[in-house]
Amino acid sequence: MKVIFVCTGNTCRSPMAEHLLRDLLSEEELDIEVESAGIMAGSGSPPTPETEQVLREAGIESISSHRAQHVGELNLSPGDLLLGMTDKHRAFLTGKVPPQVEVSTLNEFLDSRVDLSDPFGSDIETYRRLYQQLKPALEELKNLLQDE
Repeated sequence: MKVIFVCTGNTCRSPMAEHLLRDLLSEEELDIEVESAGIMAGSGSPPTPETEQVLREAGIESISSHRAQHVGELNLSPGDLLLGMTDKHRAFLTGKVPPQVEVSTLNEFLDSRVDLSDPFGSDIETYRRLYQQLKPALEELKNLLQDE
């Protein structure tokens, strides 16, 4: 199974979610791959410096090798889970992926209705707030994945 986070450019929200969930799952023995992509991503773009900084502050160093990829580059399989950061991302993905791939937003999947706003171009505090929104959501997601 793959969990794939999707945002717009794949340089802020989705790579932050990808690397945070990888970190949370690092001590678990689950057969889950974690990736991210963007609906308008320029392939090969690095994460924003703010994304890297916030994750470093959290003790997550693995993001420096991240390069953006477009959702069209994904190799999807039945049972994969695509989690958009907003309703816009879910709407874009719906109907464009195989029917055996689940499409939702992260917050819908967790029974919440809050979109995760794009911090691109904002100050470091905005990125820190995004991290603070993502961490409890991804801890809940990790628990759900463990229960499956």
